[in-house]
Amino acid sequence: MAIAHNRLNNIKQNQLVAAFLQNIAAGMVAQKAAEKAGFTTPQRDIAKMMHSPEFAMNVSKAIRHRVATTLAPQAMKVAEKLLNDPNVSPRVRWDIAKTVLAAGAGMVAPKAQELDDAPKEISQMSGDDIVKLRESLQAEMVNRANSAKLIEHAHLGSANDSQQAQELDFLD
Repeated sequence: MAIAHNRLNNIKQNQLVAAFLQNIAAGMVAQKAAEKAGFTTPQRDIAKMMHSPEFAMNVSKAIRHRVATTLAPQAMKVAEKLLNDPNVSPRVRWDIAKTVLAAGAGMVAPKAQELDDAPKEISQMSGDDIVKLRESLQAEMVNRANSAKLIEHAHLGSANDSQQAQELDFLD
């Protein structure tokens, strides 16, 4: 009988802790989160939990769970609405698209090519090395020129950008 009573107490305690962690993940301060979860002695219980080695890990898990199950879907709805709204400036839509691709698909814009080896001094290069360097620099110049042409034709602002920014203040 005592074992069953202990199990029920442990289950109730686990439920209280789970509710507390959900409240913390929702942004409540610890005292309020503990009270809402139903702890009878919130200050003592919070102090006890905070000294537990697993506490920070459990808070982190609860926050990640909330982001994955609640906040990320909401953010995607906002992003999708803005991406499909022709009244939102192309620059804002482009920034949203890059953010979605980076966060959701792990697709990040390529950065400058990193060199495998430290570059040689020109005086230390062979004729073939100099030709390869010239060709790679020429290719880089062509790539940059093509990218600049794309940007040159992009519409980067409109008269109603400040109005749109005010409408998105809730995102701050």
